[in-house]
Amino acid sequence: MSRNGITGLALLSCLSLSGSADSAPYHGDLHERIAHLDRWILAEPENPAWWLERAELKRRHGDRRSALDDLRQAELLDPSLGRIWYVRGRTHADGGQWPRARECAERFLQLVPGDPAGYELRGRARAALRDAAGAAEDFTLAIRHQAAPSPELFLMRSRCQASLGEAHLQEALEGIEQGLDQLGPAVALELCALDLEVELGRFDAALSRLDGLMRATQRKESYLARKGAILQQAGRTREALRSFEAAREALNRLTRKQRATATMEALAETIESNLRSLHILRSLEREQAAASAGNQN
Repeated sequence: MSRNGITGLALLSCLSLSGSADSAPYHGDLHERIAHLDRWILAEPENPAWWLERAELKRRHGDRRSALDDLRQAELLDPSLGRIWYVRGRTHADGGQWPRARECAERFLQLVPGDPAGYELRGRARAALRDAAGAAEDFTLAIRHQAAPSPELFLMRSRCQASLGEAHLQEALEGIEQGLDQLGPAVALELCALDLEVELGRFDAALSRLDGLMRATQRKESYLARKGAILQQAGRTREALRSFEAAREALNRLTRKQRATATMEALAETIESNLRSLHILRSLEREQAAASAGNQN
């Protein structure tokens, strides 16, 4: 894998905010829930909680301007509510206003010290602002301050650390290992660790991880192609050729419907392209070997 792999990932790949874990005291779709809060606010306009909850729902609905209006009203009623700043930060983040999102996260953490959601929000903002080191620190704090962090936190931290350069690849890998130890087997974490092993030139370790993933699934075509790419990068041309041929066979065993997806069609093109390149490379290797033997005679 080239430097276009893990370390070449743009920090913006870290930034897709997940759904809010905030609870709401009602059910139904967003329109219905907002309508409920409209009625509650009319009945109890001095309750900041209703304004805050409606702001969060409007944020999820994409109505950021109205959400910010509700947050201002909630703040007027009770400026001590730290969650106002969290929702405000999420709203700015949704709009790509990352400096404001970072400022809100910092204000939230002042009011609610040690809250992992605040560290995660500030980490995402720092990542978007190209402060990879600061983002990695925040993701570490978010992981440390909760019993069951999401795999995404470990992935985001690893990407930020790896983006700092080769000197940080081992640190990034150790962070993923921490996630695997803490959360148990997770395919996304294993794949990230695999890519980091390749970046570090540890091809055998990467192949061992890949073999473990293949043993755990019946669908092996994508993994076989990935194995071929790693073997090719390791200079093991003959083994790479066999792996891509196995990937083609696995793909051909799928039903027509299974092969008809855009993902499988792209995989088929990748396999065929690599097979053509590897056949050419094998021919050149044989020619070079024959020429070398002739010179020795």
